[in-house]
Amino acid sequence: MFRFLAAVFLAMVISACGGGGSSSESPPAAGDGGTSGGSDGGTDGGTDGGTDDGTDGGSDGGTDGGGPTSPPSGGYGFTSSAFIDGDLNGDCPRDYDPASRSCSSGSDTAYSSISSALGAAAPGTAFYLRAGDYREVLRLTVSGQADAYIGWLAYENEVVTIRDVNSLDNGEDYGPIWLDGVSYNVVDGIRVRGSVGFLRAVDAHYNVIENCDFDTATIYPSESKRGGLYFAWSTNNKVLDSRIVRGTDSLALVRSDRNLIAGNTFELAGHDVWVIKCGSYNVIRGNRFSNPQQKIGS
Repeated sequence: MFRFLAAVFLAMVISACGGGGSSSESPPAAGDGGTSGGSDGGTDGGTDGGTDDGTDGGSDGGTDGGGPTSPPSGGYGFTSSAFIDGDLNGDCPRDYDPASRSCSSGSDTAYSSISSALGAAAPGTAFYLRAGDYREVLRLTVSGQADAYIGWLAYENEVVTIRDVNSLDNGEDYGPIWLDGVSYNVVDGIRVRGSVGFLRAVDAHYNVIENCDFDTATIYPSESKRGGLYFAWSTNNKVLDSRIVRGTDSLALVRSDRNLIAGNTFELAGHDVWVIKCGSYNVIRGNRFSNPQQKIGS
């Protein structure tokens, strides 16, 4: 039977390690923070043949203690902006023209790489990524504020892809978007292709991932935690209106509370579409799930 659930409302409360067993994950620790190019292509083909449909539409109750917060009224509180344009040969301080995508004829600031822009991150700044392929890790280490997020946004619905690159932590490859101990960042409209996984958030809080497209981890199909959206010790984050296809555990919430997962499409996980270990008051609602060969959730 196809394990499929469309537009499901599933709100759940899982108390300390309830329903998920004990977690063997280790607390956050500083890693080497490197970058790994290319993909390892590992496919251990892990399939446990589980039969959990995860369609019980469990009780709500996920509002105790405040729950996921909303951005400030009127948006994310951006007060300044800059561009990231991989077609540039160098940074453009205050002379970038968005129409021609060139320096010297405009009045905006633009950076020629993600890494260059990361050094300028500050609360209230929106970074608009121009169309193209970026073979760089988006490792976020600077926090915004509750009334002034930091934004990493595809410019006017242009196709922005982070491709064929992995983050490296303690000698192990992870996906190219890394929320490393940060809060109040928003990632909007970014695609990920050709990487071990999609996104990793450790000790990350009040961040928003929305309108993104994550497709085919290079270690799919396997049971690895690295091949999807992975949150550990992370609270009050939101994953909204995104597409997550061919992950391993496509979404993992480990010792993470009060996160909101809503309006997304999850398809073809190598193991579980979603797994929650030792988390409470996480809300999963209004998503579309399809995983014919494996489990919906655990």
